[in-house]
Amino acid sequence: MKRALIAPALALLLSLPAVSCSSDKPAVKKAAVPTRPDTRAKRYDDPTINAVINGAWSNYTAARYEQSKLDFDRLIAKGYTHYDVLFGAGCANMKYYDFRKALGFLDRCIAERKDHFEALFLRAELYRQMKDFSRARADLEAVLAIENVSPVICGLYPGDYADRAALARRKAEAANILKTM
Repeated sequence: MKRALIAPALALLLSLPAVSCSSDKPAVKKAAVPTRPDTRAKRYDDPTINAVINGAWSNYTAARYEQSKLDFDRLIAKGYTHYDVLFGAGCANMKYYDFRKALGFLDRCIAERKDHFEALFLRAELYRQMKDFSRARADLEAVLAIENVSPVICGLYPGDYADRAALARRKAEAANILKTM
């Protein structure tokens, strides 16, 4: 009796058309997934320039300091001197051990945005490395003196903004460094 049931079932299976997994099926269009709005900081009205700036910061955070330095240097040479670009150039030049050039960019950044505590802190670090402890101390004390900072555009941060919490962390770090000087 089992053979009698199996034979017709097997014949039915063999008579069915073959089914392919992917190549014979018609392409099904997927609905477009809405993209998240770009939440990165907008430094200029030109989205291409903002993309170049974000790329320079991406190179920096990926430890591609030479490429980052070249990106920031090109931006500045073309007149894009937003304080975050100047800060990025200072960071990249410091990592590339061009301290004089890094100081120049950080000085310009701080002149444009006096409460840029990250630039002040980095400049203090440069002065410490150059054994100019009086200037380092002055910059660290300036970090400690900053109160109620409005968000600072800073490509070092994933969200592109340094806020009061970041300032509090830097102040604590500055205070600890001052104790050792």
